[in-house]
Amino acid sequence: GEFSQESAIDLLSNYDNLIITRSFSKSYSLAGMRVGYGVSSQKWIECLDKVRDSYNLDYLAQVAAIEAIKDQSYLKNTIRKINFTKNRVEEFFSKLGWFYYPSQANFIFFEPKNIAGYSGVEYAINLYNFYKSKRILVRYFSKLEYFSSFLRISIGTYQQMEMVFEITELWLNESQK
Repeated sequence: GEFSQESAIDLLSNYDNLIITRSFSKSYSLAGMRVGYGVSSQKWIECLDKVRDSYNLDYLAQVAAIEAIKDQSYLKNTIRKINFTKNRVEEFFSKLGWFYYPSQANFIFFEPKNIAGYSGVEYAINLYNFYKSKRILVRYFSKLEYFSSFLRISIGTYQQMEMVFEITELWLNESQK
């Protein structure tokens, strides 16, 4: 949500069955702590509270989340960096002629093509495995037939994404052989 230029928060006053969730993973750099929150009507928060584990979030994670919320300049700077890098990745994929779904998220869902311009399941699997062999982890949705020729990559640091570009170009050159 922090990466989006829109918010559904205003909808809460119109819909009492709406729950909006947020993660602190990427925007607040707290991925390892598994911190997040939900906003909803009192009725739904009370329902969620009934099934919540009494120790669902340890003290250190709570303190980190509170301090992260206080540091809005860090949040804004992180979002700016990720969006800048994401634009760079989109430009890279566009130059390759690869389709990707435009979004305001901190990841890109894309359909890779080989050097000859062919796309499909076999190329997505091949690139997925090639990335994995180079220690680059992306998501592959093999069970979703419509999207089985797509991969999803989270936006890392500028340097990490430059490495993705190099590895992608290496895959393209090797897929030509």
